Amino acid sequence: MKTFFAGIFYKFIYLAEDRVSIWSKIDVWFKMIMASAPIVFLSDLAGAWFEDNKQFATFVAATIILNAAVGMRRHSKNKTFRWETFFKKTGLMIFSVIVSYALLEMLIATAGDNYVTNGFKVLIQVATLFYPASKALKSIFILTNGEYPPKWLMQKVYNFEADGNLSEFLSSPGGSPSGESKIEEEPNLEDGSIGDQ
Repeated sequence: MKTFFAGIFYKFIYLAEDRVSIWSKIDVWFKMIMASAPIVFLSDLAGAWFEDNKQFATFVAATIILNAAVGMRRHSKNKTFRWETFFKKTGLMIFSVIVSYALLEMLIATAGDNYVTNGFKVLIQVATLFYPASKALKSIFILTNGEYPPKWLMQKVYNFEADGNLSEFLSSPGGSPSGESKIEEEPNLEDGSIGDQ
């Protein structure tokens, strides 16, 4: 990246030189425009996306930071905290969230703007936000020895992870609309999992 910007700087110096022919200057201008066009395009695209999704992007960043803080506390309490593991797992989470969401967003953009794609966009935003949020909730559940969040809410977390049913997750306490939970076992206070997961 440093080389890229240094190259642009030197090209501006070259363009300011009086002894350079006009055709050489046109050639350098053309090369500068062609080299920077993809960067400008991607920057504009990212800016437009962020303007439309400012709340979502802010919530994802805040959730990742909160998950990292809660995870640090959990692993410090269990005496299993290591900086290397912390940076590796947090980096993997950030990478996974960005790449997965970008791929799914491209899929939606290709499918067009309609009722189905709008619903799917909401679902992938919730699922993307849910990835770090569910990890933070599991850590909090372990830190509080199963006192908070309530077990019924943790059941909803595990059910949503299993089937992605957003309406069931957002339904009233007590599980699915039929009143039954897909996961019968109690959450494990050691690692936050349920049963053999």
